[in-house]
Amino acid sequence: MSCVRLVPRGGRTRRSTALTSLSSRPAGAVTPDPATLFKALKSANATTAENSDGTLHFEYAAKSKDGSSAMSGDVTLDADGRIAKVALAGRWQSTAKGRLDTGTFTATLELFDYGVKVKVKRPADVVKAK
Repeated sequence: MSCVRLVPRGGRTRRSTALTSLSSRPAGAVTPDPATLFKALKSANATTAENSDGTLHFEYAAKSKDGSSAMSGDVTLDADGRIAKVALAGRWQSTAKGRLDTGTFTATLELFDYGVKVKVKRPADVVKAK
């Protein structure tokens, strides 16, 4: 089990269509396995390069009928070769509401505590959906 923390920074929070367009299975883009991430990046026609510090840098763009987005990021691996950190930055534009909306975003995704056993308890005040 791993813990995931997504930390938005600056600007307005927005769901990114670029993240989900990386793969037919969106979860494939946020896995601890670098090979799965690289496969998702390749399917998005991303360009990749190694930074001088050994981290991987990637960039890609996505278009839809209502807009577009461009994203870049850096991936850091832990000592066991699993993804430890993904730092993202991007910009988007949309005409979905009949006007041009634009924005930028940055976020950091950290994966840690691999293999730590966890015990999850169901909340006592759960209300079933109808």
